[in-house]
Amino acid sequence: MGGFVSPVVGIHPLAAGIYTGSFMALVSNIRYNLLQHVMEPFIETKISGWSMRTAVFVVRALNGFLGSYLAITGMRLVGLQRVK
Repeated sequence: MGGFVSPVVGIHPLAAGIYTGSFMALVSNIRYNLLQHVMEPFIETKISGWSMRTAVFVVRALNGFLGSYLAITGMRLVGLQRVK
């Protein structure tokens, strides 16, 4: 039985930790503050009831996907995630 071989090259854990911490402190913090203090109040004034809750859920989910995309793209740009 064949084992799984990762197509990703190993990285330096300290560099990855510094990048991830910086990303969370800067990019994620800004995104979540904009979401909580700008987008959600705007949605709450325009929509009410279950539609408002659904809209907030969708915006939060999209924010999560955007954050993942930005983090991975940034790791690729600085060389922390490479394919063999």
